[in-house]
Amino acid sequence: MSGPKIMPGAQKELDHFFDIPWCRDQFLHPDAVAVPRLDDKQDGRGSTGKLFSETLNSPSTIYHRIVLYRDPSSATSLKLKLKKKWLPIETCSVFYALGDGVCGFGDICHGGVQATLLDDVMGVLGILNARLQHGMITTEVPGKCSPETNPGMLDLVANMIATQGIKVQYLRPLRVPKVIQVTSSMGEISDDGTSFLVHAVIKDEDVVPISRND
Repeated sequence: MSGPKIMPGAQKELDHFFDIPWCRDQFLHPDAVAVPRLDDKQDGRGSTGKLFSETLNSPSTIYHRIVLYRDPSSATSLKLKLKKKWLPIETCSVFYALGDGVCGFGDICHGGVQATLLDDVMGVLGILNARLQHGMITTEVPGKCSPETNPGMLDLVANMIATQGIKVQYLRPLRVPKVIQVTSSMGEISDDGTSFLVHAVIKDEDVVPISRND
């Protein structure tokens, strides 16, 4: 099985996670795309802020991270929804390598950090869709994910993406150091396109949820 397509700046991070079998398996898909989580420069469309590029970017906090999604343009045709509004990328994951500097008590990752990671990946899903629509992320079929050619696609290019609220359930302790996979999935989009729901969950190699948002 082939994959993934590696976007500029992602190779070093991908090499780290490829050495971890359960992570590597996630990337071995012909439509898989690996994207760096930290941007080299600010572009005004969800670029990495100082929280992740500086505060949580160290050997003791988060020392590796990478984004994974599947290129929707490689499908024969985009899956048009029966609902009024939809987005081309419905799910994505970010893999994080966590150090012991994120602990709140003992070797357990602080709940606030977990909430921050859930919120981060919820935002990544919106950012990926916006960049895909804008052509900032290349696709197998150029222009296939443009709102201009897809009726009902929610246009995120000109809109600000921000979290309105988040409710977190902590299901079991997240002990560090550890590598985790945080996955976000698109929920319901309002008929007028002004808001949408995103679900997110933190898992590790055991594939059992550690925490999630409602």
